[in-house]
Amino acid sequence: MAIYETMLIMDTQNEPQVIEEELDKITGFVESNGGSMHLLEKVGRRRLAYDIAGRSDGYYAVLYYNADPSQIAPLQRILILNEAVLRHMVIRRDKLPDGPMMVPGEPLRPPVKEPEASAAPAESVPAPEVKDAPVEPEAEARAEGQPEEDGASTVEPTGEASEEKSE
Repeated sequence: MAIYETMLIMDTQNEPQVIEEELDKITGFVESNGGSMHLLEKVGRRRLAYDIAGRSDGYYAVLYYNADPSQIAPLQRILILNEAVLRHMVIRRDKLPDGPMMVPGEPLRPPVKEPEASAAPAESVPAPEVKDAPVEPEAEARAEGQPEEDGASTVEPTGEASEEKSE
């Protein structure tokens, strides 16, 4: 026997009574095949991150149970064929959770804190002063297009001007 966690997203267009019946069928399947239910968390109705089968919200439920690993494939087949289940995920766990994983009514993600708008206009912050770094004389000469003093040759322009010199 191994410990499993199954998360379900049920279709909210069904009546709450139908959702309860489907959850009872799923827990009944686990128990009838030698498993034992530890916890059924009914998280409730939540908004989906993206539409699934044209639905923008779903009823979340999380089940924790012991089951024989050979019974997981038939359970997943039942969940796939169940029209009330929009999505499901079965995970093998090492141990049972200490407490509820999700609290009904709390958002799935922590809220994003927006900066508070103050009544006073924002003070302008002066830009930091950038001090000029000392420049080497050789770098200045290269920047101005002058040849270096260490014997570097100048580059002659190509094109018509070079042809006139050769004549």
